Parts: sequence; C-alpha cells; structure tokens
Amino acid sequence: MGKSPVLGILPTGTGKSVCYQLPALAQFHRTGALTVVISPLVALMSDQVEGLKRRGISSCVTVNGMLSLPERHDALDRVRLGDASMLLISPEQLRSPSVRSVLKQREVGYWVLDEAHCVSKWGHDFRPDYRYVARFIKEYSGDDQSAPLLCLTATAKPDVIRDITEHFRVKLGVTLQLVDGGAVRDNLSFEVVPTDRAKKLGDIVSVLDEALPGEGRSGAIVYCATRSATQRVASFLSEKGYAAAHFHAGLKPEEKREVQAQFSNGTLRVIAATNAFGMGIDKPDIRLVIHSDIPGSLENYVQEAGRAGRDRNTARCVLLFSQEDIERQFNLSARSRLTKREIAAILKSLRRLDRRTKRNGEVIATPGEIVREEQDNEFERDSTTDDTRVRTAVSWLEEAILLKREENRVQVFPSSLKIRTLDEARKLIDAGKITDGYRRNLLALVQSLMNAPPDKGISTDELCGQSGLSPGGLRKALGDLEALGIASNDTVITVFVHLAVEDSSEKRFLDASGLEADLIGKLREYAPDLGISEASTLNLKITSQELRDANHPTVRPDIVERLIRGIARDGRNEDQGIGSLQVRKINREHLSLRLQRNWEGLALTAELRRKGAAVLLAALTRSAPVGARGKDIQVETTLGTLMEALTGDLELGRDITDPSKLLDRA
Repeated sequence: MGKSPVLGILPTGTGKSVCYQLPALAQFHRTGALTVVISPLVALMSDQVEGLKRRGISSCVTVNGMLSLPERHDALDRVRLGDASMLLISPEQLRSPSVRSVLKQREVGYWVLDEAHCVSKWGHDFRPDYRYVARFIKEYSGDDQSAPLLCLTATAKPDVIRDITEHFRVKLGVTLQLVDGGAVRDNLSFEVVPTDRAKKLGDIVSVLDEALPGEGRSGAIVYCATRSATQRVASFLSEKGYAAAHFHAGLKPEEKREVQAQFSNGTLRVIAATNAFGMGIDKPDIRLVIHSDIPGSLENYVQEAGRAGRDRNTARCVLLFSQEDIERQFNLSARSRLTKREIAAILKSLRRLDRRTKRNGEVIATPGEIVREEQDNEFERDSTTDDTRVRTAVSWLEEAILLKREENRVQVFPSSLKIRTLDEARKLIDAGKITDGYRRNLLALVQSLMNAPPDKGISTDELCGQSGLSPGGLRKALGDLEALGIASNDTVITVFVHLAVEDSSEKRFLDASGLEADLIGKLREYAPDLGISEASTLNLKITSQELRDANHPTVRPDIVERLIRGIARDGRNEDQGIGSLQVRKINREHLSLRLQRNWEGLALTAELRRKGAAVLLAALTRSAPVGARGKDIQVETTLGTLMEALTGDLELGRDITDPSKLLDRA
C-alpha cells in the first residue's frame, strides 16, 4: 500500500495474493488504474479470477491460451474500456500486439510478478520471458517513473534473491526491498516411503487409503515426472474406485478447465499431474501431496508439497523414493539444459536465416524454423523440449546483447473479396451444404474482411475473435471462401528453392521421399504383426545402417528420428486428431513406436502427403523467376495459388477430402 518496490518471500498458503489484490482494488476504485499481474501458469490465473468472482469481485480478468477466442476478445475489450482492475497474463503475452495495444490505453498502477523466482537464471523454474518483463515496463513507462513493482515467491535461495534484485536494479533502475517471511509450514508432515517400479502404483493406493478422508470434498495431488505417468496413475486409481483424473500441459484448454473445476469443487478427489498443475491453485483443503517420482530440485519439492493444507489444518506430504528414479530425473534435467555450444549454434542459425532472407538484421522465425536452419548438429535435438530450449537460448543471447527480441508478429490475411456486398456472400454460402453455425462463422468472417482497412488488412487475432473460429478453423474457412467464389486467399508466403543445380530441391525431395518409403518398409518388416495401440522398440543406429546399405548413403540416426516424427503427425490436425504413430524417446539410440492406424493406412497416408508435396514443389518451381538457377532462389507465391495447385491435380483430386489439411502437412 506504501507503493515501495518489494521482493516478498512468503510461505505457500499465507496469502501472497492478498498482497496485490487489496492494493489493486483500492487503486482502481480511487483512480481507475490497472494492476498487471505476471503469472507463470494458466491454472494459477484461472483460479485467481474465479476465486475473486466467488467473493463478488468481477473486475479481475485474464488473457491466456485456455480462453476461447471470443472470451479473449471480451477480456481485452474489458481492459481497453476500463472495466478491469487487474489483468493476469503470462510474460509471453507481453509480446502480443493485441495485449500491448490495450495496455497503451490504460494507466498501470502496479506491476506484480507472482512466482518471481522464474526471473532468476539460477531459479528452479527459470522462464526466459520473465527476464523480458523489466524491459517491457521500461518501454511502457518511457521517461516517466514506472509504477510500483511487487515481486512475490514462496521459495528463493540467496543466489536467486541476489539475481532478482540485481536484474531489476540494472534493467529498471529499481531497488527492491526484501521482506522474507521464511518457508516454514508447521501444519505439514513430511515422510519418505521406499518403493520400486513394480510396487509404486500399489504404494500410491496404500497412501491414499490411509491419508485421504473417505468423506467430504478434500483432495490429493499425485505428482509424476512425465505426462504418460500421469495418465497411467490416473487410470489405475480410477480402476481402484477413486474419482481421479490426470493433468499435464498437453491437454486441450477445455479439458484443463474441466479438470480444475471438478477438483476445486470436490467432484474429483485425486489429480495425477506433472508440475504444470497446482501453482496458485485455490483449493485450501488438499489433505495429501504424493510425489510418485522425485522432483527436479529441493525448491521444486517445497513449492509442490506446499500446496497441501492451505486451510492451516494438518496435511501430509509423502515422497515415494526409488533409486532408479534418480537416473530418470537426471536424464530429464539433462534434456532441458543448454550448453554454450548450443547457444552459439542458435546464434549461427539466426545469422544464416538473416543472410537467406536478406532483411538486413531482422529475422522473423519460429523456434522450429530456427532449429531446422541449424546445420552443424551442435544443437541437441529433442522435439519435447526444442521449443523451450530455443527460447531460452534466445534469452541468453539477448542478455549478452547479441540480439534483441521484439514483439511477436501476427500474420495478416489481406484476402481479396470477389463480392461487393454481404448479401452476395450470403447467397453463395446458402448455395453450399453448410451448417447454420458454420454459416454464421463464414458471414462474420466476410463482414470482418469487408470492414478491414484496405492498406493494413486484419490480424488473425481480430479475425478469429470476430468470427468465432480457431486459428486452424480460420485457415480452413478462408479456403472454403475461395472454393465458394467469395474470396481469393492472397496470403503471401516466401519460400527458398534450389533450381538447376546438382543439389536441386527436386533431387533432394526425391531422395527424401525414397528414404521415407524405404523407412516405412523397414518398420513393417521389423514388426509385421503389430496391431493398433501396440508398441515396439526401434533401434535408430541399426535402422540407419540398414538404410545406408539400401542405397541411402547419407542417412543418420537423427534423420531417421526426424522422419519418424513427421510420419507420426500424419492424420493430425489443429483439433489434435489421431496421428499414425505415437513416438516416445527411450534413450539416445531407441524409440518406442505405438501404432495408431494399421501399416497399410500409415503407408497410404504418408504416400498421399508425398504426392501433395510433389505438386507443391512443382507449383513453386513454376513461380520462380524465369531462367533462375542456383541455391536459395527466393520464390513468392500465395496460399491461394498453392491450394489451386492441389485441387487442380486430377490424381490428388480423387483421394483428398480436405485440401487445406493436406496443404498444412505437405
């Protein structure tokens, strides 16, 4: 309330949230100023908003990935119009143009960093984008003094405290006053129970039977090291009669919302979860926290165990200890670490992208594109952590002043309408076999495009919000508008191809296609009787050697793995449809492959994708400058042109039902 910059270290359950909620509401009612709260987890934000609503306070809003697009649109409008007292967002959202735009229209009264240990590179939950917050506050404030800063956490070692305070002193010119409330919780009991892999599920049930009250709405959390383990534990507990579910970061937003709500109201008694669940959860009567695997650090353990007994009544924290879990946790930690060589590899990749795109120092790329551009294999590939590790590397490079990361670019769809009025569009849509709901989506999309400034177009955020479509649904809808003769999808894309040279794109494509077809043949040969949902183990080293013997001299284990992960995605779409394979890395040389369609269906789906890719490559070659030859020839075309190439191919036309999905995959 005194508006001094503070770093507060307070035990879980002692009311950290009140430390910013009360000043935020008081300031809002006096001056209308907005309090911006940076939180690391969606679950935390949703719980805070719902908790305040239950107490009759509706002026707190959140913008996060679990919201539907109309909900996001509504939340941003409430901030823009001055109806919101608090905005809860993740640090990544500060790079969103739509969020930045609404914040410019409000006076900020307080900046709050919840779970502030995420700022520190020595912290147990380091989040690179937390380091961006200070820069954003400085840019937002300009020459004026920034609004008071409040940093809160339940656990922070001395080196983490020093790192946080030094970071904000250097980046923002703010000296944080330390308020250390310790980390002692007298109402919690801690115990370690020896176990092993064979006994673990039974031991979890034994602890639950003993420690979770049979009656009432109290709950228990079982923390697991991996997503698959959460599913296995939840399934086993359900079979034993417990109202249980699993939770991890890979669930769809609506699934996360449902699990959270049912656990909070007591419908679900047990949640098997990764550490993506629980931070800031507003359920005071958690009577038991079980760690079925050892956590990554002592700080993690204190943080996660501290979710029990927030009502100040006694609660138990049980760690199931197995020697083999130590090796697994070590492997998980090693996979997420970055070496100096890997950070340097990301810098080289960005410089290579800069040379190719010729943007004079400006690079626009996704983490996946940055990894693909890394050609020296100095960056250790792991599809489960690549995205996070690239972002972390970019954060370190930004800290070293070797680059400056700007706001995320939102793709603009300057679709050219072929109709003049909404009535014309309505007649064309009515002539098609379209459901009433989708018809309304398409008409709203056409209306948005008609109202868009002709010189600026419109962002996907705005288009999705106004039409009620998801990003994947938006791409399909634009394709449908083109098919109905309402619009031409003039989204420009730039592609680099090798033309009329020894290592041409056509030759590389033919080599890759042949290699993939032979790889699928090998997979069938290794496990010809494998049924749907059954798994087998693949030795990458042996497979790559056999493919080299089959006239693919340059193949390596990492190439085999990349191809398999590509095959695995066949059949998936924006709605997370079932892919051809489920892939899990066992160790450096072995993959576990679980078949999700029969071998014949897998081979045909991959072949259709390769045929589509061949058609697209031919279309790109035709779009190249006349007489062009050499490597990295820049070709500009549109999504509409590529879609026409797919739909106009007679052979493909017989086999495809949704050209937009094939365009995405091919």
